[in-house]
Amino acid sequence: NGFLRGVAATARRSFSVGKGVGVTAFFSLKDVDARIEDGKYTSLKTDGLHNTESTLQTRKTLGELIYGASIQYWNHRIRVGLNWAGYGYNAYNGRKVQEYNKYQMYDGQWGNLSADINAIWGGKRIFVEVACDYSGAAAVLAGVSLRKNGWDCGLTIRSYSKRYIAPYAGAYSTISSVSNQNGVQLIAQKNIGRGRMISFGADVAHYPWKRYGVPEESGAVKLWGRLEQEKGRFKWNAKLYGSADTYGTDFKCGIKGFVSYNASGWLQLKLRSEAVTLEGIHWGAAVGTDMIATALKGRLRGVLHGAYYNCREWDCRLYMYEYDLPLSYSSRLQYGEEVAAYALVSYKFGRKGALYIKGDSAGKVKVGLKMRFF
Repeated sequence: NGFLRGVAATARRSFSVGKGVGVTAFFSLKDVDARIEDGKYTSLKTDGLHNTESTLQTRKTLGELIYGASIQYWNHRIRVGLNWAGYGYNAYNGRKVQEYNKYQMYDGQWGNLSADINAIWGGKRIFVEVACDYSGAAAVLAGVSLRKNGWDCGLTIRSYSKRYIAPYAGAYSTISSVSNQNGVQLIAQKNIGRGRMISFGADVAHYPWKRYGVPEESGAVKLWGRLEQEKGRFKWNAKLYGSADTYGTDFKCGIKGFVSYNASGWLQLKLRSEAVTLEGIHWGAAVGTDMIATALKGRLRGVLHGAYYNCREWDCRLYMYEYDLPLSYSSRLQYGEEVAAYALVSYKFGRKGALYIKGDSAGKVKVGLKMRFF
């Protein structure tokens, strides 16, 4: 469900060196998976699986239209854009309306308009985007990045109305939608010498309306610190993090990291681990290993992964990144107790083609073919 099928075009005109204007437009039309009842869609299915009679009946049942355009102007120090996106399905919304999602419902054609600016001023990079949907509900994202005393710092401020609807938005958010939150994020990092990097981060969020599983106004705080080093064939990373929220007063902290070793020009070994505790009572832990080998001058590549995890409390669940096929992102949910493994093999033939095969311990197999025609 997460792709486009259609046509797009961009035209640019330069007035002088470092100064110009550009226009981009796109159009996509495709069918997506959804559960349909009485001519209305009751849920959108996004996992791509059709391995049962029930899921097979959801395959390509809903037509989706997405379109938009953007106009950009830039010079040496500033870039300004006006953006528009529209979208809609060929069936009405039949999802169950509840308190937490009643402001995120729309029917027919919907869309968003925005203006953004990205500028360099006084050694600082500043960006601002202001958007609204067809109902007039607004969202604002602004930030600044700078370098001071060897520290690279970034500050981001966001304010998204509970009524703002933008299902395709990619703006930073601490929940699954760009809506219903006000927040501030601060990140700082510094190279402390000998291949070491230290970094810190903090995020404070306020949710003025109810959320899924949270029937009231709420807030959350997240803090983390990380130390990493790359020296010779070794590379390692350790991160300490903690979070707390106002609903249920849950406090969670954990530590995660990895060690990577390039054993030779064709073999790389990795060890990853993470442990987390909830209020010092519940806990979860995971450890994973990766062996990455290349041959035939890099054309043949293989990844062998194994992991063990024990996370018996849902709020202590963990996620571990997996290598996957091109244009895909995979992160395994680690809940319960299990030993899991997968293997991924890729082979590049010629300059424009590659074959990918991935199989895991659950018996799932994925095959992908990547081709470039131009």
